[in-house]
Amino acid sequence: MFFQKYKGLILAVAGAVIYMVTTLYFKDLDYGYRVCIKIFAAIMIIVGGIMIEDSNRFYKKQRDNNV
Repeated sequence: MFFQKYKGLILAVAGAVIYMVTTLYFKDLDYGYRVCIKIFAAIMIIVGGIMIEDSNRFYKKQRDNNV
């Protein structure tokens, strides 16, 4: 249930972590590979953000008891 609720957030955070690790620690990796990994991480962040925006937020309290 936890992963179902927060899968968009988990995906976005994982993308951000991959991007930071690639930027900080993979200096000796070939430029093409670094760019591909960064693009993949950016896509993960974007998809996670879209999933967060489109979620029905059934785990949050609704105002005026509207479900």
